[in-house]
Amino acid sequence: MASLISSGDKESFQNSYLDFFDTFKEAIVIYKTPKKVFANVSAPGVYGYGGKSNVENYTLVPVSGLFSGVVTYSNDQINEPLSDANERLSDGEIMIEVSGDASNYIKNGVTTLIDIDGVKFTVKSSERRRNFLSLEFYSFKLKVTD
Repeated sequence: MASLISSGDKESFQNSYLDFFDTFKEAIVIYKTPKKVFANVSAPGVYGYGGKSNVENYTLVPVSGLFSGVVTYSNDQINEPLSDANERLSDGEIMIEVSGDASNYIKNGVTTLIDIDGVKFTVKSSERRRNFLSLEFYSFKLKVTD
Protein backbone atom coordinates (compact mmCIF):
# COMPACT_ATOMS: atom_id res chain seq x y z
CA MET A 1 0.00 0.00 0.00
CA ALA A 2 1.35 3.41 -0.96
CA SER A 3 2.09 6.01 1.68
CA LEU A 4 2.01 9.78 1.51
CA ILE A 5 5.04 9.94 3.81
CA SER A 6 8.34 8.37 2.86
CA SER A 7 10.04 6.08 5.35
CA GLY A 8 12.82 8.65 5.88
CA ASP A 9 10.29 11.40 6.65
CA LYS A 10 8.34 9.04 8.91
CA GLU A 11 11.48 8.28 10.91
CA SER A 12 12.30 11.99 11.14
CA PHE A 13 8.78 12.82 12.39
CA GLN A 14 8.93 9.98 14.92
CA ASN A 15 12.28 11.22 16.23
CA SER A 16 10.89 14.77 16.49
CA TYR A 17 7.92 13.52 18.47
CA LEU A 18 10.18 11.52 20.80
CA ASP A 19 12.32 14.66 21.27
CA PHE A 20 9.14 16.59 22.14
CA PHE A 21 8.18 13.91 24.66
CA ASP A 22 11.67 13.94 26.22
CA THR A 23 11.72 17.75 26.40
CA PHE A 24 8.36 18.18 28.15
CA LYS A 25 8.16 14.99 30.22
CA GLU A 26 7.66 15.15 33.97
CA ALA A 27 8.32 12.59 36.68
CA ILE A 28 5.20 10.60 37.56
CA VAL A 29 5.12 8.39 40.66
CA ILE A 30 2.42 5.72 40.53
CA TYR A 31 1.39 4.19 43.86
CA LYS A 32 -0.22 0.76 44.05
CA THR A 33 -1.90 -1.04 46.97
CA PRO A 34 0.78 -1.68 49.62
CA LYS A 35 1.88 -5.24 50.28
CA LYS A 36 1.48 -6.88 53.68
CA VAL A 37 4.63 -8.54 54.97
CA PHE A 38 3.96 -10.84 57.90
CA ALA A 39 6.52 -11.11 60.69
CA ASN A 40 5.15 -14.31 62.22
CA VAL A 41 2.48 -16.32 60.45
CA SER A 42 2.03 -18.71 63.37
CA ALA A 43 1.29 -16.06 66.02
CA PRO A 44 -1.66 -17.20 68.13
CA GLY A 45 -4.80 -15.12 68.30
CA VAL A 46 -6.44 -13.98 71.51
CA TYR A 47 -10.06 -15.06 71.19
CA GLY A 48 -13.09 -13.68 72.98
CA TYR A 49 -11.98 -10.05 73.30
CA GLY A 50 -13.46 -8.49 70.18
CA GLY A 51 -12.09 -7.70 66.75
CA LYS A 52 -8.84 -5.96 67.72
CA SER A 53 -7.60 -8.57 70.18
CA ASN A 54 -5.05 -10.09 67.79
CA VAL A 55 -1.59 -8.61 67.68
CA GLU A 56 -0.88 -7.06 64.29
CA ASN A 57 2.23 -8.87 63.19
CA TYR A 58 2.58 -7.39 59.73
CA THR A 59 3.96 -4.25 58.13
CA LEU A 60 2.78 -2.49 55.02
CA VAL A 61 5.42 -2.08 52.33
CA PRO A 62 4.75 0.71 49.82
CA VAL A 63 4.63 -0.30 46.16
CA SER A 64 5.33 2.39 43.60
CA GLY A 65 6.91 2.98 40.23
CA LEU A 66 8.63 6.03 38.75
CA PHE A 67 7.75 6.84 35.15
CA SER A 68 7.81 9.81 32.78
CA GLY A 69 4.96 11.44 30.93
CA VAL A 70 3.68 14.63 29.40
CA VAL A 71 1.14 16.42 31.60
CA THR A 72 -1.57 18.57 30.02
CA TYR A 73 -3.66 20.81 32.25
CA SER A 74 -7.28 21.47 31.31
CA ASN A 75 -8.45 24.86 30.10
CA ASP A 76 -11.33 24.86 32.59
CA GLN A 77 -9.30 24.76 35.81
CA ILE A 78 -10.99 26.52 38.71
CA ASN A 79 -8.50 28.90 40.26
CA GLU A 80 -9.48 30.23 43.65
CA PRO A 81 -7.08 32.26 45.79
CA LEU A 82 -6.46 30.85 49.25
CA SER A 83 -7.38 33.36 51.93
CA ASP A 84 -4.47 32.64 54.29
CA ALA A 85 -1.67 32.45 51.72
CA ASN A 86 -0.62 34.16 48.55
CA GLU A 87 -1.16 30.98 46.56
CA ARG A 88 -3.68 29.77 44.02
CA LEU A 89 -5.56 26.48 44.32
CA SER A 90 -6.15 24.56 41.11
CA ASP A 91 -8.91 22.02 41.40
CA GLY A 92 -9.68 20.02 38.31
CA GLU A 93 -8.57 17.42 35.88
CA ILE A 94 -5.39 16.81 33.93
CA MET A 95 -4.34 14.43 31.17
CA ILE A 96 -1.13 12.47 31.21
CA GLU A 97 0.43 10.85 28.18
CA VAL A 98 2.71 7.93 29.00
CA SER A 99 4.50 5.09 27.25
CA GLY A 100 3.37 1.48 27.25
CA ASP A 101 5.28 0.41 30.38
CA ALA A 102 3.65 3.12 32.51
CA SER A 103 0.24 2.32 31.03
CA ASN A 104 0.63 -1.37 31.90
CA TYR A 105 1.71 -0.44 35.43
CA ILE A 106 -1.39 1.75 35.89
CA LYS A 107 -3.76 -0.88 34.48
CA ASN A 108 -2.40 -3.92 36.35
CA GLY A 109 -3.54 -4.09 39.95
CA VAL A 110 -5.09 -1.27 41.96
CA THR A 111 -3.60 2.17 41.40
CA THR A 112 -4.29 4.16 44.56
CA LEU A 113 -2.57 7.47 43.77
CA ILE A 114 -0.47 9.20 41.15
CA ASP A 115 1.94 11.90 42.31
CA ILE A 116 3.02 14.62 39.89
CA ASP A 117 5.17 17.41 41.28
CA GLY A 118 3.91 16.81 44.82
CA VAL A 119 0.22 16.92 43.86
CA LYS A 120 -1.83 13.75 44.35
CA PHE A 121 -4.24 12.51 41.69
CA THR A 122 -6.53 9.55 41.15
CA VAL A 123 -7.21 7.88 37.82
CA LYS A 124 -10.57 8.98 36.43
CA SER A 125 -10.63 7.27 33.03
CA SER A 126 -9.49 4.16 31.29
CA GLU A 127 -6.58 4.39 28.91
CA ARG A 128 -6.85 5.97 25.51
CA ARG A 129 -4.34 4.72 22.96
CA ARG A 130 -2.67 7.43 20.89
CA ASN A 131 -0.88 6.40 17.74
CA PHE A 132 1.54 8.71 15.92
CA LEU A 133 3.14 7.12 12.86
CA SER A 134 3.40 3.73 14.60
CA LEU A 135 4.56 5.22 17.93
CA GLU A 136 2.14 4.24 20.69
CA PHE A 137 1.42 6.36 23.72
CA TYR A 138 -1.46 6.15 26.19
CA SER A 139 -3.37 8.93 27.88
CA PHE A 140 -5.31 8.90 31.13
CA LYS A 141 -7.52 11.52 32.72
CA LEU A 142 -6.65 12.25 36.35
CA LYS A 143 -8.50 14.12 39.09
CA VAL A 144 -6.93 16.04 41.97
CA THR A 145 -7.47 14.40 45.35
CA ASP A 146 -7.05 15.63 48.90
